[in-house]
Amino acid sequence: MPLTDLPSLPAEPIHVLLSLLSLAFSGALGCTYAILGKREEARKLIGEWKQLFAGSPRQVHQSYWIAAVYTALGEKDQALGWLEKAYEHRFGELMLLSVEPRFDNLRSDPRFTSLLRRMNLATNASVRLAPA
Repeated sequence: MPLTDLPSLPAEPIHVLLSLLSLAFSGALGCTYAILGKREEARKLIGEWKQLFAGSPRQVHQSYWIAAVYTALGEKDQALGWLEKAYEHRFGELMLLSVEPRFDNLRSDPRFTSLLRRMNLATNASVRLAPA
């Protein structure tokens, strides 16, 4: 079947996919800003996400990335609060939380350990993904 004969997808699922991909890329950008010391730029992205996704069913994705950026900024209380929101919404990527290096500086916090326990994830500090 030639590509021109494929049925077209409705615009809404494509829009949803693009907005989620955009959030992942901008989430990585926000973490990068924070790591490079560009704190205002990182905070600006967080503010934009809060406005963009307020009340949206896609808010769960935003919670994860806001937590990631707050972690990179070194703001543990904020990061853990947003991880709790992602947990409440059962965000799927949290299943990697025990090995996600992005959250390494939260591992010593008892609230992070408690979150891992509630998700039935390993809390052993030695559990990490093997380097490539």
